[in-house]
Amino acid sequence: MLKLTNVTKTYGRSWPFSQKITPVQEVSFSLHAKKTTGLVGKSGCGKSTLARCIAGLQPIDSGHIVYQDVSLNQLSFREWLPYRRKIQMVFQHPDTALNPKKKILESLKEPFRLHRILPEREAVQKIRESLAFFGLTEDILSRYPHQVSGGQIQRVALLRALSLQPELLILDEPTSMLDVSVQAQMIQLLQKIQREFSLSMLFITHDIHLINAISDHLLIMKEGRILEQGSTQTIFSNPVHSETKKIAESLKIGLF
Repeated sequence: MLKLTNVTKTYGRSWPFSQKITPVQEVSFSLHAKKTTGLVGKSGCGKSTLARCIAGLQPIDSGHIVYQDVSLNQLSFREWLPYRRKIQMVFQHPDTALNPKKKILESLKEPFRLHRILPEREAVQKIRESLAFFGLTEDILSRYPHQVSGGQIQRVALLRALSLQPELLILDEPTSMLDVSVQAQMIQLLQKIQREFSLSMLFITHDIHLINAISDHLLIMKEGRILEQGSTQTIFSNPVHSETKKIAESLKIGLF
């Protein structure tokens, strides 16, 4: 459903003597329909930049991002609009994705308004009906983002993204800011979402245990490049690249 070919993203070219940084270098891979692909790499390897490029939040310098035979990197802002509904992203710091001056209900209504999906009354009703699925109660709707926990905010962010019924959900380190017990609850929720929504997910993390629990396919990233890719089981049982072997061995002896 989504194919990347030689995607490159560079920063720092606007000044003649500025340092050139290339967080994403000639990245190529495909995402499969109704499957979860894990993207693993250390902090700073380019994972988040790549996710933002796929979601259309940052332009690429070269290469192609093709979604269902449409080259996304060649679309205008207006042409991108229907694909923003199909490709949703949940960020590492979900509280920054919500307006701190608006109550959570207002933030949850926003996607319906922007994409003109439902009248406001019907949108509110649908939001209320969806709360229980995400482990939320109705009182959260009248609160501001700073008045709820990190785990609750992440659930709100998931509800908001999935209210548009996307075909691809990009999750950028969705559990990294949560404590261990809440992480486990979040993984259970994501597995539930996998079963109920039948969508594709790109799960980005540096936590190998999480990837091993939730992903069907795996991408190993280092210094802007994809070192190895394939089924999660195959890569962990028979890694090819030396860096992947270190990761697989670390998983076996519990270092991650």
